[in-house]
Amino acid sequence: MKEEMKSCEERVKKLLEMTPPKGKDFLHSIEHILEREKNWVWWKRDGCPPFEKQSMEKKAVQDGPKKRRPRWRLGNKELSQLWKWADQNPNALTDPQRVRTPAITEYWKPLADDMDPSAGIEAEYHHKNSRVSFGY
Repeated sequence: MKEEMKSCEERVKKLLEMTPPKGKDFLHSIEHILEREKNWVWWKRDGCPPFEKQSMEKKAVQDGPKKRRPRWRLGNKELSQLWKWADQNPNALTDPQRVRTPAITEYWKPLADDMDPSAGIEAEYHHKNSRVSFGY
């Protein structure tokens, strides 16, 4: 009977592993859940003993010095390169050519043009209705 159960379990695992799109990940999740359930059953069988946490002093000694985490990869080579350049040249972020506040007249000029009746711009095409320019 045990052998039949083992062979059945192996067949189910193979079928789950072959299931698209992420069969291996799904199988890993199922195995993890079943392992947790087994631990819970054993805990209940033993009369639900309380959990004992390690003291903070022991835990700190076991952990040792904190390791520095590796830098976050930004998804592609170009973004990672830009991130490195910003670290190497902090003045790039404050360059007046790059960062400037537009004059109020320059900022509101497209809206004033939209409101001019001689321009003949229909209301649906006004800049105030643009999701790109005035979306919050």
